[in-house]
Amino acid sequence: DASRKVGLVDWRGQGLFFKQYPALPGIEAAVDVLTLLLFYQGVPYTALANIKGVPYLISEGVGREKYVPPELESVPPKVKSSWFSAAKPTVPHPSFKYYKRNNLAYVLKHSAERLKDIDEESLSEAITMAMLTGQEDGKPNNFMLQEIPEKPGKYRIVPIDNDQAFVPEV
Repeated sequence: DASRKVGLVDWRGQGLFFKQYPALPGIEAAVDVLTLLLFYQGVPYTALANIKGVPYLISEGVGREKYVPPELESVPPKVKSSWFSAAKPTVPHPSFKYYKRNNLAYVLKHSAERLKDIDEESLSEAITMAMLTGQEDGKPNNFMLQEIPEKPGKYRIVPIDNDQAFVPEV
């Protein structure tokens, strides 16, 4: 749900996203477990947490560009400025831009030539999971390209919002 608040804590190139009041965290966990059982990769690590009585889905920040400008190296995370929601936009965390360029929707619109760099095996895994899980919200905005360290220049396609799955076909 685009109206849910999401925050980013980014420190030295590693990020965690905090989704406040996640809609269906059990479904998210089921998709994650199934994906990892079948392929040992392909989804961000997630955890459900209760912070001062508020539920959060905490997700690994996948798809972040490697470059971290020197001015951000020593800046502590600013959680307050990192919260955003479609309903009430705020100033995003400065590191959001390092995720944006690897978002599939952004790639399709601004740099479609990068699609040739998607790893074929990874793409097959993503398609298989889409068929098995019946993602209702499997739009390009909910996928990231993540560099594969063992295959320089190749990217894995990673779904980042898996809580609306196992939905019957229309």
